Amino acid sequence: MRTLRFQFLWPAVALLLAACGVPLAASDPNPALPSGQTGTAATTSSIIIVPTVTPLPQLPPDSCPITQPPDPAFVPPEPHPPQAPYGDFWYGADTLWTLLRPDGRWHALPQDDHGYGQKVLWFREGYDMTTEQQPVLTVTGHRLDGDSTAFETSDATNGYHRDVGEFMLTGVTLPSAGCWEITGNYRQTSLSFIVWVAP
Repeated sequence: MRTLRFQFLWPAVALLLAACGVPLAASDPNPALPSGQTGTAATTSSIIIVPTVTPLPQLPPDSCPITQPPDPAFVPPEPHPPQAPYGDFWYGADTLWTLLRPDGRWHALPQDDHGYGQKVLWFREGYDMTTEQQPVLTVTGHRLDGDSTAFETSDATNGYHRDVGEFMLTGVTLPSAGCWEITGNYRQTSLSFIVWVAP
């Protein structure tokens, strides 16, 4: 969100008002002229508009309710590991869950003209990547702390890693940094979480 700060040069505004016929002082018929000079006041005016942009912080502000690790922790069904790797935490339920960072940040993301890119891993009990190579998983997102252009997502595909097991994979493009709510929908199950996309 941009904040406009206005700096007025009062002598110039006085000139503008005088040119528009607005009286400034009854005792001075031509207040814009220097002392001892006569004639018609100049009509040149200057209004300086200085736009300022407050940079977004790297860490989530209190106004962004990032998704916190659940208590008690969610433990996914086998064969997935009970504790998430890489310092992340599991979030969701057996029907649909994902991996999230405890600090709530998506940072150091690749960026292009469309915005910030990120890959999101989704899991479901019984998901078989060999029989469902392109899962019918849809992902939506909207920014909670301001306006933004369209959120983009790729078609879902599949993947496997020994640290997490089989998963569904989607690529998302967030057009701006800020506070984002991401929602995945799969087989009549929905899962939402909130992250801070750091600039």
